[in-house]
Amino acid sequence: MKIVNILLVILCFCSASLMAQDKSASTGSMQLKIDVSDDNGTDAITQIVTLKKLKASEIEPFIRARLSRYGAVHVNDATNTIIITDKPLKVKDLASLVLKLDETGSMNFLRLETEAIKLKYIAPSKIRPYIEKRLSSEGIISYNDELNMLVITDLKSRIENIKKIL
Repeated sequence: MKIVNILLVILCFCSASLMAQDKSASTGSMQLKIDVSDDNGTDAITQIVTLKKLKASEIEPFIRARLSRYGAVHVNDATNTIIITDKPLKVKDLASLVLKLDETGSMNFLRLETEAIKLKYIAPSKIRPYIEKRLSSEGIISYNDELNMLVITDLKSRIENIKKIL
């Protein structure tokens, strides 16, 4: 897409400079051949979903994690809307999911919890890379070596699994 935009700018610049050089020319032609090697993102569409019960900014990370490489999501908290851009089927699925979640009005689909875990035999900074691999896409981990504590925010099932490993 960037190449196409650059070529169009060059085309406009060339035609403008040709017109400026010869005002008497009334005919002319120019040919532009564009080869696009990756046109998979050219059929992306955008849909705006207005939420009634959930906050748009709360649901944005959940949607962002499920987009394809061509997708994007934007949030407007003032109007409580979420703007989803992606392939047509992906947009349709995500928009219907957002509407179903908004209809129930609950955040039960994520249920993120935060738990502090005190370690006894290992420093949290040394075990952190191993724990990060077990987090969901919404999970976050922080640590404090002085207090020998891990603080994990994630789905309850993921936290329980990590606690078993520890």
